[in-house]
Amino acid sequence: VAEQVALDLQILAGVAEWADAHAAIAHTLNLPMLVDEFSYTLHNELDYRREGYNADHFRRNFAGDASIHIPLVHWDFSTGRALTMERVSGIKIADVAMLDVASIDRRKVAENAVHLMMREVFEFGFFHADPHPGNFFVQPDGSIALIDFGMVGRLDERLQDTLTRMGLAIVRQDAEQLADDLYTLGVAGGRAKRAALQRDLGHLLDQYAGRPIQDLAAAQVTNEVMAIAFRHHLQLPSELAMLFRVIGMSEALGARLDPNFRLFESLAPQLQRLWFERRSPAAVGRKMGLAAMEAAELALDLPRRASRLLSQVERGEVELNVNHEGLHDFIHALQRMTNRLALAVLLAATIVALGLMMVVYHPPGWEQYAGYAFGSAFLLSLGLGALLMWRIWRAGR
Repeated sequence: VAEQVALDLQILAGVAEWADAHAAIAHTLNLPMLVDEFSYTLHNELDYRREGYNADHFRRNFAGDASIHIPLVHWDFSTGRALTMERVSGIKIADVAMLDVASIDRRKVAENAVHLMMREVFEFGFFHADPHPGNFFVQPDGSIALIDFGMVGRLDERLQDTLTRMGLAIVRQDAEQLADDLYTLGVAGGRAKRAALQRDLGHLLDQYAGRPIQDLAAAQVTNEVMAIAFRHHLQLPSELAMLFRVIGMSEALGARLDPNFRLFESLAPQLQRLWFERRSPAAVGRKMGLAAMEAAELALDLPRRASRLLSQVERGEVELNVNHEGLHDFIHALQRMTNRLALAVLLAATIVALGLMMVVYHPPGWEQYAGYAFGSAFLLSLGLGALLMWRIWRAGR
């Protein structure tokens, strides 16, 4: 399997690089980055030790949480190719009929699933990225046992704060704040137009104006936000794209358990609570303390670093590297122009050669094949000319 995966990923990387150089939509999607992320995740899934480490991480995070159970890894019987874990039992979370037979409150199970997602995303920044129903087992008390930790996602504190603001902006239908948050994430490149982006987000949120939060489908809203991001050439971080997928799967799972379940209805009060907790005097004080310590360390280290820098300048060891962000698009346009110019030269040479052959070249018996030869050459010239005119028209369109 490992050898086959390595070969497939090598082919996929080559296709992505070719598409990125030849197709504007592939460049917008940043296909090489997506392939790199996919390759990293797939290689991790091939090593069961990584999955075991992830399971231990989740187990530590949810220690003491009675609503979530993470199985124990038996490391004495585990390697990179074999993972031995505590056996868990229960009812598959999507088996609604069995949940009813066992008299388990499906609404409570859905709330526990939301509780799981909220804690792993906004508290720990380390979330299960493959939450399909086969990975959830419901216990008799309605708690959830979770398995399969091969695919995980990570969020830093800055991204967690931004996602919290985005969720509240969607709930409050604040298009300006939502646009600001997308820019904060660094996903709005030079091709994105701030006013047009905010206008489209405003039109999206207007569709939900006046509707109660329990009527909002999180998967639909996030999918439409992603569609707008794609239309405005925004580069979504891979973690965010993965999280949106998790949100869609989580809401579908909740709706299966309870037809009246709406993810935003459950998330809104918890998002507001998180927002205020992270801006409480204690939380702000901790951040100020860390910032003060970092500033003090920088002040103590600054003279030594400045002396080292000046010595490098005196020895001529300082180099200046310039990274022009728009250079790739310019080179791509230059390549297209060069290709059209080469095609025009080839077309002119073909026509001239055809004319010279008709006038000069008269071998014995040539009349028998002249019609076919010159007809084929004429069609080739006509095809090259049509291709050239189409490319010129397309470029100027």
